[in-house]
Amino acid sequence: MALLEEELRSILNSLSYLSAQGDLPVQTFATLVKNARTDVLVEHLHQRWLSDSNFGNAAARIVAYIHRDNPNDMKLPSKVLSLSLDDYKKRYEMRRSDRKMFRNYCRSLVELMPIFFDIDKYMGTSLVRPLFDCMFILTESNPDDGDLLCVAQILIRSGQLLYELDPHVCDKIIMKCRLSLCSNDIRLSDLTRFSLLNAADLWTYRWNLQAMPYCLLQFYQAQYEAYHLNEYEDKRWLPQGMYQSSTTTLAPSSVSSFSKLTNDDFESIV
Repeated sequence: MALLEEELRSILNSLSYLSAQGDLPVQTFATLVKNARTDVLVEHLHQRWLSDSNFGNAAARIVAYIHRDNPNDMKLPSKVLSLSLDDYKKRYEMRRSDRKMFRNYCRSLVELMPIFFDIDKYMGTSLVRPLFDCMFILTESNPDDGDLLCVAQILIRSGQLLYELDPHVCDKIIMKCRLSLCSNDIRLSDLTRFSLLNAADLWTYRWNLQAMPYCLLQFYQAQYEAYHLNEYEDKRWLPQGMYQSSTTTLAPSSVSSFSKLTNDDFESIV
């Protein structure tokens, strides 16, 4: 029996609430929603990840779980990918109308991309350029504090993945973060400045915490503790080992299981 839309909305409301608290029993929720009509489920997931900065991770995990349960059915991942690419075509309009929604879209891309790589290399590859382009928009197009914090958190959490996909483009984004950190034109919060610095240091050591001097690890652990970060919304963007957290995510920090993109797969962005 197909899940009624009202029931689906109620289930996703509960998941949104729990995602804000850091408790994500996604497997349970995925089991409940998998009987919904695919087009209805995708549209509701889409609306949620654009409006809720926490929901991109939950949506990606739901897609992954349902696909693993029925790997021959590509309707759900295909429709999710299609909506993500449609939003990419409208990225400038979205950015002008609602910066927060645009940042949530960027966060959803970095959550969905490794899931799609796991499903199909070419599906994952199709989100690489949109993510990089959107990160350039966040750093180049009259950025504000929220934009730069979003970029820094993406680099901190998933920078190793991005670097393995295209080190040249990742280097350019890091340099734009450095310029923003040194600029007096943008009023940055202490957390944003600190996060930009953290991203730059992680880039220096290629996101290898074992290569990073212990004094730096101590510095960042102490500073993050001092900021009293929200357990789910902020701490989950940190690389594993940078801060002890009870929150876990599905997104990997590396794409070592994926083949590195060739020039035929992904043309240069710049």
